[in-house]
Amino acid sequence: MVKRLFTLLTVFVATAVVAIAQILPPQMPLQPDSSVVYGKLDNGLTYYIKHNQKPAQRADFYIVTNVGAIQETPAQDGLAHFLEHMCLNGTKNFPGKGIISYMESIGAKFGENINAWTSVESTAYMLNNIPVIREGIIDSSLLILHDYSAFVTNDFDEIDKERGVILEEKRTRNTAQWRYRNAAFEALFKGTKYATCSLIGSEENLKTFDPQELVNFYKTWYRPDMQAIIVVGDVDPKAVESKIKSLFGELPKAENPKAKDIIPIPGNEEPIVAIFTDKENASTSVEVYFKGQPLPREYRGLGMAVLMDIYKSLITSMMNERFSDISASPNAPFLGAGSGFAPLCVTMEAFYGAVQSKDAEAVPALEAMFVELERAKRFGFTQAEFERAKTQLLKSYEVAAANASGRQNGAIVNDYINNFISGDAFTTPEYKYSVVKGYLEGGAIQLEAINQMMASLVTDNNMVVIYSGPEKEGLINPVEEEILGAIAAAKASDIKPLEGENVNEPLLDAASLPGSTIMAETGAEFGSTRIELANGIEIYIKPTEFKKDEVMFKIVANGGKSILPTELLPALEQNVLMMYQGYQGISDFPVTKLQKMLTGKAVRVSPFISSLEQGVQGSGSPKDFETMLQLTYLYYVAPRFEASEMEVGINQIKAVLPNMMQQPDFINSLKMSEIMYGNSPRVPVIGEQMLKQATVENYKKAYEQLFSDVAGAKMYITGNVDIEQIKPLLEKYIGSLPVKSDKGLMWQDDNTDIVKGKVEEIFEVPMEAPKTKVTLVYSADMERNLKNDILSEALQNVLDLTYTKSIREEEGGTYGVGVLARTWANPKDGMFLLIQFDTEFAKAPKLIEIAISELEDIAANGVNEEYVAKTKENMLKAFPEKHIQNSYWLNTLYNNYSQDYNVDYNYENTVSKVVTSKEIQEYVKQMLKQGNRIKIVMNPKQ
Repeated sequence: MVKRLFTLLTVFVATAVVAIAQILPPQMPLQPDSSVVYGKLDNGLTYYIKHNQKPAQRADFYIVTNVGAIQETPAQDGLAHFLEHMCLNGTKNFPGKGIISYMESIGAKFGENINAWTSVESTAYMLNNIPVIREGIIDSSLLILHDYSAFVTNDFDEIDKERGVILEEKRTRNTAQWRYRNAAFEALFKGTKYATCSLIGSEENLKTFDPQELVNFYKTWYRPDMQAIIVVGDVDPKAVESKIKSLFGELPKAENPKAKDIIPIPGNEEPIVAIFTDKENASTSVEVYFKGQPLPREYRGLGMAVLMDIYKSLITSMMNERFSDISASPNAPFLGAGSGFAPLCVTMEAFYGAVQSKDAEAVPALEAMFVELERAKRFGFTQAEFERAKTQLLKSYEVAAANASGRQNGAIVNDYINNFISGDAFTTPEYKYSVVKGYLEGGAIQLEAINQMMASLVTDNNMVVIYSGPEKEGLINPVEEEILGAIAAAKASDIKPLEGENVNEPLLDAASLPGSTIMAETGAEFGSTRIELANGIEIYIKPTEFKKDEVMFKIVANGGKSILPTELLPALEQNVLMMYQGYQGISDFPVTKLQKMLTGKAVRVSPFISSLEQGVQGSGSPKDFETMLQLTYLYYVAPRFEASEMEVGINQIKAVLPNMMQQPDFINSLKMSEIMYGNSPRVPVIGEQMLKQATVENYKKAYEQLFSDVAGAKMYITGNVDIEQIKPLLEKYIGSLPVKSDKGLMWQDDNTDIVKGKVEEIFEVPMEAPKTKVTLVYSADMERNLKNDILSEALQNVLDLTYTKSIREEEGGTYGVGVLARTWANPKDGMFLLIQFDTEFAKAPKLIEIAISELEDIAANGVNEEYVAKTKENMLKAFPEKHIQNSYWLNTLYNNYSQDYNVDYNYENTVSKVVTSKEIQEYVKQMLKQGNRIKIVMNPKQ
């Protein structure tokens, strides 16, 4: 039997806590959220109901079943997941596709609002963001959950029809990552049923299982004592409780119910080593797990559970800070590393260390990673590390508490799922913050105890080591002896304690900034205020209280990649840019030091460079708004371009790129970019040759050209800010930004348009799991206005409905068809439509024909009126939900004042008028008339 991690905590903290009266004793229960209506029916069904008005007139409805794939018999392999699909294929009160049809009629959307998940140990069905504008909708939503609970039809013919969809889902999932998951399970759970629990099932069983086995699984496990109903939203909890009692109380109590199998994970004296290789593996990594038992259910509602979480969070934070510092160094022994705690199953939790390396360098990387685990084990953590970790952890709980009143339904539901499945307490964020603060500031947690716990986590027994690497010619993957040798070498090495560093420095000398005064202040659109500084920068501010502890901003100016020389663009390719900025640092501070300096501050600030614009954007706590502005100022006037630091990121790309080039989906994405833009040098596609031009020097040249002059820039701010309080900060920091010209930069049309005409590309790629990926791209020159924007959105919704019915359900040809339709304004007005799906090679020609003909049928005959009505309802439902998000208003201000495009005004009236069969028909006809279609088909190499 593996050791109990929770006993370590009780030993280390019990004495310290007893003598401190102002904090919660660990053996005492946590205080539940008193606003939750919670109970159990006589038949064993549990329910949780909470009133929440974020958003108004919306509610989430869940039914959770405390059973998953681990309870399947061999003949039922994959049927826990299969059953999830059948719940949408006919129930007592909603025959056929009745559930989806009804929900779509009130504006809900399959996949987005109607969905489910199945795991190894539990299953949940959800109706999200349902518009509870009528009592009948609440009744119908509960009736759907009622049918899920015990009245799924499981019609044998429907089961047979669904086999194809499940097999296509299996095909889509069958990636190197999924195959690694299966290999890791075999090692972590060696000798138990978990080791072979595939979740989705074998292809053979999915094709041939007796439908009665699915019925048997349903009848055995879907019963009231294994289920919970969760309703969170703008409802009357007592009224909903009465409905639940009446509706679900009629379910009979199970007679002689079958008990769940509780499967212990055996310990191991000698390390278990697994070697996993795959031709499509993107990287080389090694993970080391130290198995243990999780905190038992009976303790999870106590203060002890919070203490355990604090201990684990602090250890994780301090270890990962060390790993981050190492990986950011120019001569790092690994590409990246990390550690933490993994709840692997109901009977096992593990502490782990993981390292990613260059190919053929896994053994020295593993040794270097394990040295750090040993260093922490022998010498513990420093007081400075401890203080930073405590400060950062407390800040995260403080932010959660401050934003509690703005939590939306989906964020609340998880509290009740965790209580039902695992026994975790469902407290309020404010209460949780007070408990954590008491423990952290009340002396209950001492560095000595943390270090003792860390020393006990890294053990010689109960160890599992999993190597994962690519399988390719010329690469010799390590064997078990080499892996164990690296661990032994780390243990035997001469390790010294970590030396600290001074990080108590200001970001800048704020008193030395010249600033500039406010020249004008007026009211503006959407309840915002316009401020113009003396340096010419316009600022638009919309105060909100959606989240008490959130403010967002964006400074944007014209220019972007469009005005840069072509030879600089590889350094701004999306992947390269992300890596460079991840290691860029600022002013005199490397990124590792900067992160420590920002401990305890909720700030996220970064520069951005897009096709036509550049600027700085960020978000964080209103308390830290000044820090956000300081970082913004420095990104303009003191960017950091230390090649030795920034090349760490580009070297990581170089290390994994050859392996990424073996992944079919990655190859397809590169092919799409090449074909869509006609191999334009203005749209660089990542590759070995391109990376030679993606130098730090070229990035620096591009950055300085774009950010040296802020003339013409506009700034947008939304969130919980007081305009009068932030005015002096805006004058100081934004007023000090460099403005060197009258108008600033202006973007140019560099002719990076989607290619015109009919283009077709069919190519083959070697694949471990054969599939065909189909991509269709339509484009058209079309004015961007509110009407066309809405019609584009409507077309996307209509095609979602159309292809779900024809390609997924009738043909069983794919797990799902992805559809994306968008309009744009600059540099030329236009639109595009993307249609993409995976399927079996033999089915692809027919499905492509269907996808094209369905679109052409809309142009010829219009849209099914049922689909029009459902689309309109969904768009009208989704619109008010956006209005309680700061990000929506930030983008709305930006669109209005930087793009001269008001996306908010008259939206609902326009939807009501233009979302019609005729208007959508004319829109599609206009698009198809221009004759622009790209067809890309990636087939498995025969």
